[in-house]
Amino acid sequence: MLAFVAVALAAIAVLTLISAHTAAKDITKLATRQEQSQGDALAVAAGATYSHGSWARDDLTPVFKLVAMDHAGAQLHDLAGRVVKSSHRFARLPRAGALSEPISARGRRVGTVTIRFGSSGLGGVPKAFEAKRWRARIIAAGIATLIALLVSLVMARRITGPLELLLEAVRARGAGIRSVRIKKIRGVGVV
Repeated sequence: MLAFVAVALAAIAVLTLISAHTAAKDITKLATRQEQSQGDALAVAAGATYSHGSWARDDLTPVFKLVAMDHAGAQLHDLAGRVVKSSHRFARLPRAGALSEPISARGRRVGTVTIRFGSSGLGGVPKAFEAKRWRARIIAAGIATLIALLVSLVMARRITGPLELLLEAVRARGAGIRSVRIKKIRGVGVV
């Protein structure tokens, strides 16, 4: 009986590992590409607002609104590394996974934009997906275990039923009752 459960659980484990490996890589690649695209778009937008050797802070407002829509934060630096403008969320977001892109205007580099992604934006998509997948895996494992248990109970009855009849007949014969016969029974395989 436990063998059926073990086989079912092993099959689920293998399937889970294979799907986890392939899907997690795909989701992470997709989120990374989206973050890179957002970084490129932000650098182009910041370059377009550069005029006469500097940025007008009011011109940068739409650029930073673009970042805020994705629950990210950005900081713009000039060539000397001085902060030109920083979004409100930038300092609160984790440094890990930050993305820096060069800003060009009229074919020359004029600064750098750094973007940090929070857990509620693009950066959080793989983690949220993984959390939901683990919940689904646990539910699937529970359902598969119940199915395996029910199947094993039914199969155990079909296997042990004929053996029980055989044992009753052997015990009766051992007790001296020679008239005991085993009727035709339905069983599994050789039994």
